[in-house]
Amino acid sequence: MLGQDEPASPADLQKATEKVQSVHAFLKSKGILRWTYSNIPDFAEEPYVLMAAFLGAPDFQVERDPSGWEIGLALFYTGVNMPKAGRTQAEYF
Repeated sequence: MLGQDEPASPADLQKATEKVQSVHAFLKSKGILRWTYSNIPDFAEEPYVLMAAFLGAPDFQVERDPSGWEIGLALFYTGVNMPKAGRTQAEYF
């Protein structure tokens, strides 16, 4: 487990990346995705982290918290079901 100011090792970063890729593959298999792995929208960043943390917990000797997976999935569904509002009008001050 990493301390607050301790940098992750290359091996830890690789594990974390693999878990994010696993989340992406899961979402793709469920038909949830509206983006590519290289074009993740802002609203989806936190759900990726929550779900990847759930998957990676055993690799970092941390107990899994099922709510991370559930909340992440709910946030994905909320994000992809938001109506498109079109362009946002700029305001100049």
